[in-house]
Order: sequence, then C-alpha cells, then structure tokens
Amino acid sequence: METLPPNGRASPARGGAQRCSRFKHLTVALSSAESAAGPPTYTLSYCSKTWGSTRPPAQARSVVERVHDHLTWEVCDNQPFFDGETEPCINGAVVALGAYFGERRAALVDRLLGEQLEDGGWNCQAPPSTRSSFHSTIRVLEGLLQYEKSYGASAAITATRLGGQAYLLERRMLRSLRSSEVIDRRWTRFAFPPTWHYDVLRGLDYLRSADVKPDERIFEAVEIVEKRRHQNGLWPLNVQHTEIVFDMDVGVERASYWNTLRAHRVLDWAQRHARSQPPRDSLVAQECRSLQVQAEPTPKV
Repeated sequence: METLPPNGRASPARGGAQRCSRFKHLTVALSSAESAAGPPTYTLSYCSKTWGSTRPPAQARSVVERVHDHLTWEVCDNQPFFDGETEPCINGAVVALGAYFGERRAALVDRLLGEQLEDGGWNCQAPPSTRSSFHSTIRVLEGLLQYEKSYGASAAITATRLGGQAYLLERRMLRSLRSSEVIDRRWTRFAFPPTWHYDVLRGLDYLRSADVKPDERIFEAVEIVEKRRHQNGLWPLNVQHTEIVFDMDVGVERASYWNTLRAHRVLDWAQRHARSQPPRDSLVAQECRSLQVQAEPTPKV
C-alpha cells in the first residue's frame, strides 16, 4: 500500500480521475497517521458519524491533530487541510469533517455559499460550467448540514442549503429536469463509503438527516431503495469505489450492515410521513418500473 509520511501532502491533481487521486492521498495520509496512533481511528470516526453519533470517538483526536499539524494542500501553496482547497466537492467534505471534529472554518463555509449556482447546486467544474452536479451538490449539502448541527443554524447557510436540496428534489433525486430521463443508472446501486459519488440512498439519507418532510418527489427513489432489499432483509454492498484504500465493509455482493442501517433509517423516515401523503400515482410507479431494478443474488451474510 502507498504510504505518506506524517507531513504528507495531498495531490495537486485536477479533474475527475485526478480528484480521486486527491481523495486517495488523503485517506492514505489519515491511515498513516492512525497507524502511528494505534487503532483504526479514521475508520472508527467515519463509521461513528454514519452511525449517528453526535460526537466523535475520543481516539480520533490524535489523528485529527496530526492532520491539522501536517496535512496540507499542495495545489493551494501548502494551505492547511482544514482550510480547504479550490473545489466545492472537496471543500464540502472538509467542512463536514472539520465541523464534526471541532475544526470550525467559517471562511470556507462562506466560500461555498458564494459558489452556489443559479440552479441551486454546485459543480467542481464551474466555471466554465453553469450547471450543477449531483456529486458536488451532495457533498456541499452534507458539509453545510454538519456545520449547522455543530455550531447552530444561520439564515444564510439554511437558505443556501434549502436551495441545494431543492435542486435534488426538483429532479426527483435522479432525473434530468429537461428530459425527465434517469441521469445515471449507477445511482441506483449503493456503496459505502460513497466518497465523492452520489447515489439515491445517499441523497435520501441526507434529506432524512436534514429532517425534510417527504413528498411525492422522493417516492421513486424510496421505491428503488425498497427494491434493493434482499429476501434476508438486508441490503448488499452493490459497489465499492476504487478510491477506498482500506476495508470499511464486507465486500461487494455481500450483505452490508452499513447500507442496511442507512436504508432502514431512510424507509423509517419516509414511512413516518406516509400517512399525511396522497396515494402514489400510477405515473410514479410506472417510472420506477422503467428503471428495471433487477433482483440480485441473495448476498452472503
């Protein structure tokens, strides 16, 4: 495995594949730090946040201190890691990690607020692009939400975040606003951790965490999550993204307890509000069937 010293620097790469390289360097650096610290603290912290813990485990503090003191962005003249870099998708993740671990960065949040596009979302390729990306948008939304949970809501952050989640809802969590076609069918397959990738389970879990009241715009996405459950009642790990450099789940096509946890939370959230919603119309059901989400072999437990 590639390793970086405690003063390792994140890659100055640009673009989609290069962004993966930056994430990989970051995770390797964190893994190197935790090797010196003892237990797998970064993995524990990521899972702790997903589990729903409002406070990170105490073991993570030594790793966070090492990141704070040594990890920098070479692309930004060796700027400290928690000060962020140039792309909103990266900075959204930095804001989320920083807010969870007590590294508050108001200036980075202000930058994200100023980078919101007219359609409500964000895109790491803007400019020149003027259209938002689901991938960039979900990471910024997660960062802003964690910041508000850690430090309290503000009118500016909340308004910006509501505009971003409206971007997802207007597109029914996976469809083009112009053509109504599914943008990417890979979004119906679920990974953990999702890294910078969007999928409908991740989008729905954000809405649940933000305490959004479900409406008919999420029905199709919820049905996709329901269809991914296997006969044993668990959800599999459909995808494992190549940026992950250490194991955080049981393996592709096996029952994933992290996907199962997130799926159960999403379905419970949707069902709590179901009584106040009108019946699902046949068009939504027809659109969902058109996705042809195929049943997969029952995963091994």
